[in-house]
Amino acid sequence: MAYRSGSEEAAEALFARYYWRLRTLVGREFGANPHRIGGVSDVVQSALGGFFSKARKNELEIDPERGLWPYLVTLTLNKVRDRLRYAHRDRRDIDRVIPIERCPDPLESDPAPEDIAVASEMVERLLEPFTPRRRAIVRHLLLGYGVKETAQAVGASERTVYATRQAACLVLRDLLRDKS
Repeated sequence: MAYRSGSEEAAEALFARYYWRLRTLVGREFGANPHRIGGVSDVVQSALGGFFSKARKNELEIDPERGLWPYLVTLTLNKVRDRLRYAHRDRRDIDRVIPIERCPDPLESDPAPEDIAVASEMVERLLEPFTPRRRAIVRHLLLGYGVKETAQAVGASERTVYATRQAACLVLRDLLRDKS
């Protein structure tokens, strides 16, 4: 078999011969709304990619009497089953999937005034249990500075900054737990 030796033409011939047949099979298996579960082409390309990968590594055992088609069908149906299982898990609701183009990116717009108020209140509640020095450390960390930079800016040891960061994480965890 020429595709095992890495022949590009043989690979293209196999792809051309089986792609549309596998695509029809996958479309039938996905049912009425294949776009909601995932692209039919993605599944077929994944199956063929798996086939070619195994072929390159000489990991294929194809029965010469039955040919390649039963192997490709089995491989493709396993991919379909995996995709359907993934799409229909208990916590995943296909009807709630929204194409990314329709979702506004919250990082590309300014926060709403109520979001700023909630964040400010959360920061104040986070800082409440700390001494003024440790509040300065937490504020510095919240601004995105690293441990070394914070230690130098506040005049504290790195160990103090680490300990304060850990304590702030615990306070924040409790605040978030109370909020939910």
